[in-house]
Amino acid sequence: MRSKKQKKRPQRKMSVSSRNRTNPAASTIDYFSAAEISAILSVFDQAEKMHLDKLQKEPYGHSRYWPRLVKIRQRRIMFRLGLELGARVSEIIGIRWEDLDRDRLTIALWDEKKDLERACTIPDELWEELAAFGKMVDKRHGLLFPISDKTANRWLKEAAARAGVKRRVRWHMMRHTHVVQSRRAGRDWNWIAQQTGDSVATLIKWYSKLSIEDRHEIGNSTSLVSSRSGS
Repeated sequence: MRSKKQKKRPQRKMSVSSRNRTNPAASTIDYFSAAEISAILSVFDQAEKMHLDKLQKEPYGHSRYWPRLVKIRQRRIMFRLGLELGARVSEIIGIRWEDLDRDRLTIALWDEKKDLERACTIPDELWEELAAFGKMVDKRHGLLFPISDKTANRWLKEAAARAGVKRRVRWHMMRHTHVVQSRRAGRDWNWIAQQTGDSVATLIKWYSKLSIEDRHEIGNSTSLVSSRSGS
């Protein structure tokens, strides 16, 4: 017989989960694909070509179109640096001309979250693009990009929209893009960690999620079985 003090174990209720199924097609991956990067760069290149043509045709075009051309070059450089540095928007708009070390080929970024500076590298050809941009602008204000974070986010959204990117865009996508595309290019995790200032564990946790399309592409290009076995 059951003791009076012994409580009767409650029966498990058989219930169907009320959790709604998510739509995989509606979920977004917070980084730019290789095709989107090319499309955004094409937006800058086409705008630059248009203004160069106007400069050549207009007798007083220099004063009229030159500032617009400088702005386009500025945005293109900023976009490329964001990709290659994996930098936050506060780090990008904080870069000074004196932070560029041509001897060591490094760029010093100030990490406000960790309150320290880190040295980053960029490809040699981007150094040449930076040098050409430096000849176009007045360096007396000290900053490469004397704009606000809101302005940086606004023009990135505009460029992405013109490139056909149909989802929410913000500057932090550049950091995610840097990690994902660096791994796709075969760059070492330790190199990415030094470039971004985050640990490898943090990078894997927050910035390593791939889109379904990229997962299919990687799976097909690195198939574990080269061909079907004959029967």
